[in-house]
Amino acid sequence: MRNKRSVGDLKECELNGRKVLVRVDFDIPLDDSLNITDDTKIRAAVPTVKFLMVHGARVIICSHLGRPEGVSSEYGLQPLVPRLSQLLGVEVKMANDCVGKEVEEMVAQLSNGGVLLLENVRAHASTEGLTKFLRPSVVGFQMHKELNHLVQAETIPKKPFAAIVGGNDLSTKYGVIEFLVSC
Repeated sequence: MRNKRSVGDLKECELNGRKVLVRVDFDIPLDDSLNITDDTKIRAAVPTVKFLMVHGARVIICSHLGRPEGVSSEYGLQPLVPRLSQLLGVEVKMANDCVGKEVEEMVAQLSNGGVLLLENVRAHASTEGLTKFLRPSVVGFQMHKELNHLVQAETIPKKPFAAIVGGNDLSTKYGVIEFLVSC
């Protein structure tokens, strides 16, 4: 954890004109009219995306929303585009899928500093293994901050301490919980 590179470690020559896939957590609450009720997770991703944009990257964002069984408009990411565009200060383009020829063409047409949001990846596959195939593979600013907090808990334990671990899938949290118990 301590040596994990962050997006801030990348140089402009590594980003300018390059396609950069950014996996974000946009699994956010929407009301019955598909209006965003809490944009905290979108705002958390903005510094990373803006950094990439400023350095000339062609930013391709992938995320999931909910737990759809197959492709479902109920779990589409389209409702997020206006807010994301507003926060980034650019028109975010939206793909109707996350794979296929149409997506490839949209990526090819993306300009330096442009942003493309892929449709919900949850309907197709997990993104967990992506980092094994992409180089360089770095964490964004939010993940870097979270990792630093975990390292700080290990290196500067002030007892007693409390930890709130969130998320739907408890099995993915076992390592963090074991780490915190051992501190």
